[in-house]
Amino acid sequence: MTIYLDQLFFWNALADFALLAAVQRLLGLPVHKKRTILAAAAGGGYALLSVLPGLGWLAHPIGKLAAALGLVALVFGRAAHLPRYWLLFLVAACGLAGAVAAIGGARVHLLGQWPLFLAAFLGCYALLSLVFPDTAGQLTGEAVLLPVQIRHGGREARFRCLLDTGNGLTAAGKPVLIVWRQALLPVLAGVETLYTLPYQSLGEQAGTLLCFTAEEVTVGERVYAGQPVAIAPGPLSDGMGYVALWNERRAGCGLAEKETH
Repeated sequence: MTIYLDQLFFWNALADFALLAAVQRLLGLPVHKKRTILAAAAGGGYALLSVLPGLGWLAHPIGKLAAALGLVALVFGRAAHLPRYWLLFLVAACGLAGAVAAIGGARVHLLGQWPLFLAAFLGCYALLSLVFPDTAGQLTGEAVLLPVQIRHGGREARFRCLLDTGNGLTAAGKPVLIVWRQALLPVLAGVETLYTLPYQSLGEQAGTLLCFTAEEVTVGERVYAGQPVAIAPGPLSDGMGYVALWNERRAGCGLAEKETH
């Protein structure tokens, strides 16, 4: 069998880019293009090395799992929930592999193997339900998600927030937009001044959050200037869909804002 190394690199890098981008979108995060491209290139390089003489051991399942973890780490860094992102990446990879096989080679290679596909689908669903227990509730419940855009220091970040009427955190009389740090990476490099904000949540001890004042924040169709933004060190949900919390009712109480046109 003839192996074309350029095609091997390209298709593996493309698949890794699609999978890593999908994981970030499923988590409600903006796609970090530079890190994702770097990780995809590393994945293509791994595919090349695994077919070279003497390096076949890289294609062992353990080697593949380790390589997948490395790619996820390149995108997310030393995130506290890195194992969960790794599992989501593996589930997405299994789904992509199944789709490719179903479209391109099912009739030839997998004839009569539909029970295996069904079992794989159910297993993936069960794993997602276990790793992200709140997903189904977010998709079918009454949760309201809105698009958010933060502009600061010539940079911007886009993601989705959950309307949380129980969020009473304020700073200087304004409601605070609470955002998972991972979603703020595109703008944090332009933040020069940080301050601490004390908070207390139900059932937890009091603590502090690092905050900054964003030049402009758009939530849905409303634009807020000089908006306080709190940096949450970890994810704000166990599922997919949003990375920030916002109390729209408090935002509408006498605050300076304007409607977009």
